[in-house]
Amino acid sequence: QDSDWTDKLHTSVGYRVDYYDVEARDPIAPQGQTAASDSINDTLQSGQVSFNYKLNADFTGYGAASYNEATSNSMAGGNVLGGGNVISAQNFATENTLVEFGLKYAPIDSDWYADGAVFSQRRSLRNRDGSNSGVKTQGAEFQVFYQHNDVWVNAAYSYLDARFDDSAAFQGTSQVIDAFDNSRPDIVNGTGVGSPSFTAFDPSDSRVQGIPRQMVSLNTGWQLTDDFAVGASALYTKSFPLDFLQTVNIRDQYSLDLNADYRINEQLRVRADVINVTDQDNWQPLFEGGYFGATLVMPNVPRHVQLTMQYAF
Repeated sequence: QDSDWTDKLHTSVGYRVDYYDVEARDPIAPQGQTAASDSINDTLQSGQVSFNYKLNADFTGYGAASYNEATSNSMAGGNVLGGGNVISAQNFATENTLVEFGLKYAPIDSDWYADGAVFSQRRSLRNRDGSNSGVKTQGAEFQVFYQHNDVWVNAAYSYLDARFDDSAAFQGTSQVIDAFDNSRPDIVNGTGVGSPSFTAFDPSDSRVQGIPRQMVSLNTGWQLTDDFAVGASALYTKSFPLDFLQTVNIRDQYSLDLNADYRINEQLRVRADVINVTDQDNWQPLFEGGYFGATLVMPNVPRHVQLTMQYAF
């Protein structure tokens, strides 16, 4: 329900109910055996409320809150028989909440605006064994946007503090040095435990690994003619831990991309992107199957060109 209470105040309220009636059955039971099966039904609810309030001609504030119950599974929307040949009730126990407040400053008859927001979020992270770990995140985002004639520029900054919500955490290996023995102490004092060696950590509010706390981005574009435009984008991320124990960090990184777009006619346009122009050796964590691996890290693609053609019928 969208409502305009005054010229300054607008609200939006929404509510949703989903009913699930699910059955799972072993499709290839041994001959002569009764196929294992189970069924479950549940009702999940979601709701949201938000408002916009125009403080004056230049400032607008907003607030939003939402609550969401959702399924949690890795079978493309389906469900499987778990331990004891039953459907886990945890597959229907995912809860997510969000509270956010923001402010936008857009001077009248100007070529720019700025906005910022702060938020607090709680969500569920599905683990490989089918359980859910809670994650709480607090953060802030700010951006400035400028456009004049055929040139536009956007600069943004974000801060995220993501922590486990008194929940357990799981890793493919406890720490990076478990992958090494102690045969070369001049290089690394390894433990010799081996890797992978699945590790479960006790419930805590430790920082979630693999997520940078600070990011800065800059995007710009220039419409040179009615049919031809060029642009650039840059992204900078602060150092962040690769593993739960924070023994190894992925360093500060940046990436610079360039692009050009040409409209051949009303229906056909082509675009070229040069990605990672400076050919930086950037890295990203590997998150797969519900847990991080302390010894798993993946290099980003080096400098490369991507060509795109779009035809609208």
